[in-house]
Amino acid sequence: IWRAQHPSSASRVHEVLKKLARIVLALAVAGMLISNRDKIGRLDAATVGTIVTCTVVGLGAGWFLTSGQRPTQVALSLTSGIRSMSVALLLVTSWFPDPEVVTATVAYSGIMFTTTWAYAQFLEYRAR
Repeated sequence: IWRAQHPSSASRVHEVLKKLARIVLALAVAGMLISNRDKIGRLDAATVGTIVTCTVVGLGAGWFLTSGQRPTQVALSLTSGIRSMSVALLLVTSWFPDPEVVTATVAYSGIMFTTTWAYAQFLEYRAR
């Protein structure tokens, strides 16, 4: 309703909220990674490689297996690449007492976020 009645102010508020949402998400991920940095630093290269591979495969599958317009490709690619970190952490901390499971989940979430963020920046750059 607001957008229909006041399109210019709605657009300005939308831009501010969009930037704020990005900042809050980045701070949450950074906090999660910083608070677990000692544990994440102990992950072996095979684990990190597997995490990166899974993320990149998810991004590619969302893009290449979508038949449709570019907006659909972008949406499905990013959605498949960045799954819900909060839900994963909730389930892991509730059901798995092993702290190494939490560490791997935090590492996956952080790498998934940064890889998908970089991919989104690339797509935004290409769209210009």
